[in-house]
Amino acid sequence: FSQKSRGTLSVVMVLDRSESVRDRFPFLKEAAATCADSLLQSPEDRGLLVAFDSKAFLLQDWTSDPGSLARNIDRLTASGGSSLFDAIYKASRDRFRVADDRRKVLIVFSDGEDTTSRATLRQTEEMVELAGATIYAVGIQPENSMNTRDLQGPSVLAELAGLTGGSVLYTRQGEQLRAFLQRLEDEVRNWYEISYYSNAPLDDTFHKLVIQTKKEALQVHGPKGYYADRPRELP
Repeated sequence: FSQKSRGTLSVVMVLDRSESVRDRFPFLKEAAATCADSLLQSPEDRGLLVAFDSKAFLLQDWTSDPGSLARNIDRLTASGGSSLFDAIYKASRDRFRVADDRRKVLIVFSDGEDTTSRATLRQTEEMVELAGATIYAVGIQPENSMNTRDLQGPSVLAELAGLTGGSVLYTRQGEQLRAFLQRLEDEVRNWYEISYYSNAPLDDTFHKLVIQTKKEALQVHGPKGYYADRPRELP
């Protein structure tokens, strides 16, 4: 059991630029740029930008310059399908490193819709867990939609964030976004680590974790469990 305080960050931002978010894309771009400026506060912090439509694109590799991330965000337009799972899977697999002792954070800006990924939700969750990242999301919700796929988006974002101990924000207001980013920064720079050894075999199943405090008034934000296997690789 240990306490971490004012740690440095490795932040992967995954930005949805698919056709399904076209109407709200200016807001998602603004939110992503605001996030970069808010979280990258020192030369030791670093950020990375991945955008996705039918495919995932690395637009900016690791940098400590929020302005570089903002410029790449500003050039984007919305079009194409939605490969949310592939974008998260490949960013977690290829860009996070075990030897990196910064806090690993993955922030998704999306409606949660996925139409063209090769990776499944489970494979994506496994890879994020293996990378040791915490997912937060700035989401947009379809208004008055009866489309089943539209309605699944919020539950997908909630599951991804909840599994890793993160959270989801739905908003249209800059004030709420700034408050969310302030809370996010407090959470990811100050945290506790609890470790334990398990003799359970690698049985290809999800193992639940429950963390309780002696004081019932306290709230715990942490991973809901882990997969006891290695994810299958995608090309």
